[in-house]
Amino acid sequence: MSRVVMRLTSDLIPEPDLIILLPENLSKIQTTFIDGPADMMVEILSPSTRKTDLTIKIPRCLENGVKEIWAIDPEVKELTIFHPGKEPISYKQGDIAKSTILKNFWIKIDWLWSTDVIDPIDCLHEIL
Repeated sequence: MSRVVMRLTSDLIPEPDLIILLPENLSKIQTTFIDGPADMMVEILSPSTRKTDLTIKIPRCLENGVKEIWAIDPEVKELTIFHPGKEPISYKQGDIAKSTILKNFWIKIDWLWSTDVIDPIDCLHEIL
């Protein structure tokens, strides 16, 4: 499986777990990379990269134009949303996290950690 990288500067080319571009920014898509910041990105923190993601990768991406970053932390079952120049907001089980970039998009944190089979279509119907 190939990964898509996001070129922010000549020396900052991160590989987010998920990159989201709004329709007006689709021109950033090149053959093998995204040329410039994503509107939103998602990182799934792992024990081996957690510290680097939180202290280096996420801050540098925010400083270089990414508008919203969702960091999913399976270790503590938490989702934290980062925006440039603002304090991060953390969400735990029972909470609902809302995007400021994707209008009307939200997610129940419980969906991330449920051991039950969750029908994605049911989730989509609930969101919409």
